[in-house]
Amino acid sequence: MTSEQIEKILASAKVSMEMEGFVIDEELVENGRKILRGEIELNDYIEECKRRAAVLAP
Repeated sequence: MTSEQIEKILASAKVSMEMEGFVIDEELVENGRKILRGEIELNDYIEECKRRAAVLAP
């Protein structure tokens, strides 16, 4: 997958998530890049998202 393809995927995902009310910061975007490049595992990324959600939950 090329860098251009990765950036298009991430941009699309970010817009979709923001439309649903999520706040997407640069750290999450960078983690998405790492997943798509094969640098980190999807399960690790999901666990990070869960930790963030738990912190942000009222």
